[in-house]
Amino acid sequence: MKLPCSEHSPTTAEPLQPVCKPDTQSKTLSRTLAQTRSRSNLNSRRALFATGLFAAAALLNEETPASAQSAGGYDPTVSWKNASLRLVRRITLGLDAEEAALAKKLGYSGYLDYQLKPAGIDDDAADSYIALNYPTLTMTPKQLIDIEGTMGKGGTVNRELIDATLFRSAFSKRQLYQRMVEFWNDHFNIDIHKVGVLKTGDDLSVARTHALGTFPELLLASAMSPAMLLSLDNAHSAKAHPNQNYARELMELHTLSVNGGYTQQDVVEVARCFTGWRVHSDSTKPEYGTFYFDAKNHDNGKKNVLGTPIPENGGVNDGILVLKLLAKNQNTAKFISTKMTKWLLSSAPTVATIDAVSKVYLNTAGDIPSMIREILKQSNLVKAPAKYKRPSHLVSSSIRATGAAISDWGSIRNSLSNMGQSLFNWAPPNGYPDAMPFWAGLVLPRWDFAAKLAQNALGAKIHVDVTALVNAKTPDKIAQLIDEALFAGEMPPKTLADVKAWLKPEKTSVSVSEGTIREAVALALSSLNFQWY
Repeated sequence: MKLPCSEHSPTTAEPLQPVCKPDTQSKTLSRTLAQTRSRSNLNSRRALFATGLFAAAALLNEETPASAQSAGGYDPTVSWKNASLRLVRRITLGLDAEEAALAKKLGYSGYLDYQLKPAGIDDDAADSYIALNYPTLTMTPKQLIDIEGTMGKGGTVNRELIDATLFRSAFSKRQLYQRMVEFWNDHFNIDIHKVGVLKTGDDLSVARTHALGTFPELLLASAMSPAMLLSLDNAHSAKAHPNQNYARELMELHTLSVNGGYTQQDVVEVARCFTGWRVHSDSTKPEYGTFYFDAKNHDNGKKNVLGTPIPENGGVNDGILVLKLLAKNQNTAKFISTKMTKWLLSSAPTVATIDAVSKVYLNTAGDIPSMIREILKQSNLVKAPAKYKRPSHLVSSSIRATGAAISDWGSIRNSLSNMGQSLFNWAPPNGYPDAMPFWAGLVLPRWDFAAKLAQNALGAKIHVDVTALVNAKTPDKIAQLIDEALFAGEMPPKTLADVKAWLKPEKTSVSVSEGTIREAVALALSSLNFQWY
């Protein structure tokens, strides 16, 4: 399986489906199947697969009780011996053969340093594809609104942003950068259906520009983002009627945290500081959708934020001063450090680790690469438990492992919707959860995606090539190649044994059929071990 870059242009696909909500039905089914089907049935390939991939995948998951899975007690890292490969799993959106080989060559520290300097990574193939197929990504808001009409709430522009994000996650060589873009888009979450075409500019000017820069610069870019100003209603905040939505979320979600030591009076004062921060709303003018400061609607009176006086007549600098105060606050350092550590290292980081990362934040004025180096010290990662893949992560890692060629992302978007994570479609301002219990209930759609991807059943424009596996002929060799592609040779022994059993030739067959091979790939993608990173 080789990862190709599709040369075809994407076509318009069906609209996004409503987001599915987590439930417990799939967990119950997995548990029931695992308890009621004996392992001896595994060799009855056709009879078992006729009941669906779900039953077979449940058998592969049998080694760990469903209760332990849902409780977060499962840890596949016991089979992951190579520290460099652990790092690849943690800082990419999916381990593949190319990244595994590079990490082994560069070593742990070398590979981390390589991924922390995305400008030095040759990503011309992905960049060229993006430029050719998604031209709206670099257009001005005025150009975008002319494409979509006066409402500008979706259609071509939003689809291109989503599809380009999916493409980059799967095929960009700047993988740690893509992971941090995703992190910051969640941190400064904006529902695309509320701001329409303006999310395209926000993605570029905020997360993509500052993903591996400094937090203060990132915070300022977000505060001045037209999409953020509209999303949290600050674009209409005036001295006569200050709107507190942005002020509150700025402190609760973006900087200090909900327990960060601010008061309701601080919310009032911060809201006053940001009055007059506006977005050009006349869609007939070139400046449509850009930021400007409306001095007439700004409260120029004296203010006090977190005990710091804000002098009168500060104008736009009132808001900028607030951002600087928040960015250097110790509570912000702790909150950002905690959240980044949970994202990159462990859902339950130690106090000592968070304190160390917070110290780096304060000593470097919020330098994000420096914080990542502290978080991902080898001594930290080798002791960290695995994390459960969110749907978007599972999709990207499946595509990367199988080398799927994709020239239309419509069915991928629909699969993500079924799994509960349509991109940029989380309405609350806190971003999609990075928590295993939230995603643990939607197992069936994950298995369904794996089965359809492996069997080329996601549409004519998504193709997984298994020629190398067919040519391998023997079950042992085929299973070895699947192990190398999906697990870099670290597939747990039981899962490997089950995949081999599935591949045993039927009756007098000399070689394994392509259909059976595709089923085996699907089962490996559906295995419990592949759901974690």
